[in-house]
Amino acid sequence: MGGCTAARVPADGNGLTPYPLTKSLQAGDIIHLPTGTSMDFAHAIGMIAAAKVIYIGEMHTNLQAHEAQRRVIEALEQRFPGQIAIG
Repeated sequence: MGGCTAARVPADGNGLTPYPLTKSLQAGDIIHLPTGTSMDFAHAIGMIAAAKVIYIGEMHTNLQAHEAQRRVIEALEQRFPGQIAIG
């Protein structure tokens, strides 16, 4: 059993991302986790809208996380009026 002891060192060397990033991340940047590439909000919403259930996590003290939640919820409500439930 190797468990966590067999884990490789992340590409950034500090444990923040497993991908070699081509630019510094800024608040509001969206990273496609399977590939590590950045994407714009419209493309992200297109992918998110295909799901029946989504989970949006956040840190209670992070204003950018709350802003991301709001943007996603509003975009989905525009696409699917009256069909979005928040819980």
